[in-house]
Amino acid sequence: MEKTSDSKGKVNVRLVAMGNIINELDSFQITHWKSHLFSIEKEVKRGFLPLKAGMKPWAYSDVQLDNAFSQINNLSKADITFYILDAPIQYNYLSRILSENRIVLTYYQAKEMLERESIPLENYILSHIYAYVLLFLAKANKTIGPTDELDISHDYREGCLFDMCGVKQEVIYKCVQPIICERCKTYLINHGVTRDDIIIAEREQKKLKRSLYNRIVRKMKSYPVMTFILSCWLAIIMSVIANCFTGCYEISCYPLLIIWLAITAVCILGTFISKIHINF
Repeated sequence: MEKTSDSKGKVNVRLVAMGNIINELDSFQITHWKSHLFSIEKEVKRGFLPLKAGMKPWAYSDVQLDNAFSQINNLSKADITFYILDAPIQYNYLSRILSENRIVLTYYQAKEMLERESIPLENYILSHIYAYVLLFLAKANKTIGPTDELDISHDYREGCLFDMCGVKQEVIYKCVQPIICERCKTYLINHGVTRDDIIIAEREQKKLKRSLYNRIVRKMKSYPVMTFILSCWLAIIMSVIANCFTGCYEISCYPLLIIWLAITAVCILGTFISKIHINF
């Protein structure tokens, strides 16, 4: 399959949701993701899984899914099509490459792990898109196959896009600001991916974060003493403000109170932020 990229030279990506998993995702965030490497079609097409799984224990085989996907209207000019589902696939993998640049990606068992770690479900799709787009570029914009994925993936965990995730729990590390390890960079460069494309991918992957609220909560849990001090300070501030409004202090004291509050705020917040290093 030759590349049918848009006028800006990006890889065209299409998403097809199999079943109801798309209802739990922010499809707008995914389809409007800004990237210099790929563009995602704005419409997420819907499809349905076969009524019966083709493998035992319950799982959908590559052949079964490939046959089902081939029956879906494929008028799109996408270079890569991702089929998103929430059911076990062959060998209980998280994703598999099928024919004609079709990628099956499942949330089976991964969804609970992501939610437990407060990781947006959308990060899961986007991190896989980056991985397969780079593989597509490494194949000179032609058909990618299972062997290509096996050649670059590695069993040890580094938080890299190409971690094998033999232990499924490890998927959480490639969904929050994943990296491209040096070995994978070398592989991609040797197979024709430009250094500029790798740098772009690394820069854009840094946007795959937890929500600001969850980043703050996780940091606060890591520094309970500082969190306790900050809570006490806020309680004092609220008490002083309330007393000012009820007239418990003389008006002449207000400037001193304001100066004291400002100095205290700068000291405590400065110390707190420098300790926890929240990445906004």
